[in-house]
Amino acid sequence: MRTDFSEVPRVQPLLASFINRLLAKRERGEELDLVSESTGFLEEDIKQKAREVTQVTQAMQVTINMSSSTWGSAVNFLSLTAENISLRKEVEQIKQKLAELEERMPKEKVIVLREICREQAKQEIQQLFSSGRTLYYSDIAEELSLDLELVVDICQELQDSGEVMVDESTL
Repeated sequence: MRTDFSEVPRVQPLLASFINRLLAKRERGEELDLVSESTGFLEEDIKQKAREVTQVTQAMQVTINMSSSTWGSAVNFLSLTAENISLRKEVEQIKQKLAELEERMPKEKVIVLREICREQAKQEIQQLFSSGRTLYYSDIAEELSLDLELVVDICQELQDSGEVMVDESTL
């Protein structure tokens, strides 16, 4: 891409007053002198577009009057600038979606397992079942800080001996 603009006849600063007026709150009775009213866009959409235009003007900051030989380079530069702005917008959207997903993700729980003998674990599990509530293996393991495999083995043993009944309605 050609970046030598020495043959550019004139460079002028780009005025951003119109864009600033778009973003500023309107005073009572002040009109923006727009060609037509916007009936199809929400105010937030219009403000977002105005912010994008402001970003472009901040990136450019000059209006370039150039000969036709350098026009292709300028068009290429403008398209790259527009693509850059578009990509930045997409990155921001991805960041927002990632933040939302991270908020929804279940938090990991770390369970520090106790090492107790099988008989003591069996007694604690029986005591837990005596409360009369429906319990799942994971609930028992978490509440008593026991190894899940040990909990499953003891519960199977209690079911086989008839001390604990499986609630078929929860399956």
